[in-house]
Amino acid sequence: MRKLHLSSKDKMIGGVCGGIAETLGVSSTIIRILFLISIFFGGTSVLVYLIMYLVFPKDTQEISQEIEIEVKPEGKKRLVRRWEGRMIAGVCSGLAYYLGIDVSLLRLVFGLSVLFGGIGFVIYIILWIAMPLE
Repeated sequence: MRKLHLSSKDKMIGGVCGGIAETLGVSSTIIRILFLISIFFGGTSVLVYLIMYLVFPKDTQEISQEIEIEVKPEGKKRLVRRWEGRMIAGVCSGLAYYLGIDVSLLRLVFGLSVLFGGIGFVIYIILWIAMPLE
């Protein structure tokens, strides 16, 4: 069983999100997005992040090799902002490619959510920050 740890390869701040992603076998961008979104719903995720940073052990070479073999198969799609088909930052293009849906439909959903409540703008900014470039 893989254990939770701080990632030394996939980190932006402390390696917490990267370590969780390596343990669960998902994209670290998804974990980062969930943390950023949870900040707006109570703000306790910052405290949780700091606690995890203090509690999780550092990444060891043995864990990194095990994870690389198991988690990153060839041809796996990554959630990234794409240059191809982008209009502003490539967020919708990257999400559409990752989810396998039409980019126009996703842009329409974001546009409508901006008009009705404004949450689409906040989510777009969070995704822009959290998603790496292609």
